[in-house]
Amino acid sequence: MAKNPVIQQAYERGKREGIEIGMQMGISKAIGFMQARLNKLAETPGIGPKTIEKFKEAFGEEYFK
Repeated sequence: MAKNPVIQQAYERGKREGIEIGMQMGISKAIGFMQARLNKLAETPGIGPKTIEKFKEAFGEEYFK
């Protein structure tokens, strides 16, 4: 039986949009996880502002908000 092209297009569009939303959610969760871990560095004895700046340069500012 032939597939309905309108339904097939809607399915493909939904699939693409779902994948994009999933990727964005995954990225957001990963950044949140890393933020929590990296922000604890500032509280770690022996790690001062200069070292934190090096981490910010290496990982990116978005992980330290």
